[in-house]
Amino acid sequence: MSRIEDIIKNNKEQFDDLEPKEGHFERFAQKLEQYHKKRKHFSVSFLLKVAAVAILLIVSGVWVFDQFWQSGIPEKFAYQKIDPEFKETQMYYTTQVQKRYNKIKSFEFNDKQQKQMLLEEIHEMDSIYYNIRQDIKTNPNDPRVIHAMIKHYQMKLEVMDQILNQLKSIENINQNKQQSHENKEI
Repeated sequence: MSRIEDIIKNNKEQFDDLEPKEGHFERFAQKLEQYHKKRKHFSVSFLLKVAAVAILLIVSGVWVFDQFWQSGIPEKFAYQKIDPEFKETQMYYTTQVQKRYNKIKSFEFNDKQQKQMLLEEIHEMDSIYYNIRQDIKTNPNDPRVIHAMIKHYQMKLEVMDQILNQLKSIENINQNKQQSHENKEI
């Protein structure tokens, strides 16, 4: 290695004679900015598509469950027979879902129509809840129905957490863009 270092030191002026062309740094900054734009290209419409697919999967699962496992217990007796532990679990999940819904609802969207669509998709997931609730009326304390209800809540919370994470990412990207834009102006 010392031989290479000696060659470089002895011929330093040959290595230092080339300077980048005029405007090199501006072109490099443009390419770097384009690279970051490509990586940050994320939209709420992608979230809506993911939510729609998740909703379709849940609805189809509940429909299949409803078609094959339905029986006829009167509605009055159904809720009396539900395990109190399940009622507590349901209360917990309901509270968690409401907290996440409020966070999503309070988030500032650039496009109000996208916000409305997202909130409607979340409400659409509640139709699954009502189907499962009907199953609980007809099959109280059936572990499969209770498991389906808990799975519904867990899946809804996961979807809402993914939405919140994506919204936070978008917010961070927008803040970084704004800060870099402000730094360029200074």
